Amino acid sequence: LNVFVMSFIVKKFSSKDKVILFVGSSHDYVLEKIKSIKNLIEGFNPEIILVEDSFDMINFNNEETAVKIGGEMGYVSFIAKKSRMAIESNDPRFNEDILFLEKKYSKDLSFLYFFLRQKSFLINHEKTIGKDLNGEILQQIKKETSWNNYDYSLKNVNNIFNAIFLDRFIEKDYSDFFNPTLSINLFNEVTRELNKFRDDFMISKLKKILKRYNRIFIIKGSHHLISKEKEISELLKNG
Repeated sequence: LNVFVMSFIVKKFSSKDKVILFVGSSHDYVLEKIKSIKNLIEGFNPEIILVEDSFDMINFNNEETAVKIGGEMGYVSFIAKKSRMAIESNDPRFNEDILFLEKKYSKDLSFLYFFLRQKSFLINHEKTIGKDLNGEILQQIKKETSWNNYDYSLKNVNNIFNAIFLDRFIEKDYSDFFNPTLSINLFNEVTRELNKFRDDFMISKLKKILKRYNRIFIIKGSHHLISKEKEISELLKNG
């Protein structure tokens, strides 16, 4: 049974002495809308929390900053660390995502995909004004990849964008490109493939975590819960 709590889908999986509480998030960034997660965590009393992306590695000073930067994921990370709970990521690291797309598609596609995705995220959620977003993102990707003799420039972004989409790159929010429920262009398909890679990682992670912990709280986008609900149930049934 899936229960809707505010803007979340909450599903409990249990078998013998193992219990997983999975919160499927809507990726909200309004503090008042996501505070109910705290009650879910405290009521469940998990032994470990698995949070999306790399928010297990980030320390926030307060709730407001955590939500502004990471939405529900930032908030859960803040609550977990404040309460000294064990916390790990349920996702591959950023460099693993980049490598996955590089191998499945190409280096250039991977470079452009993560440049546009990160740019859209910063535009939407950090509301940064007067800052060199492009330079910051390009440096981050370079740090995570270190491809020999690769052109980590905005000019290359323009060239690849034109080659893939037969259009000119302009400064705007490209969030729809990364919505797995849409079919605007190739990047929606790429996002679905990347999500499958992330989902498989999550299941592999859960198998390992279930050997060490009995009560597991996991938060991830709601479509990840829907796509892997049956597999998680089978995972618990089969031990």
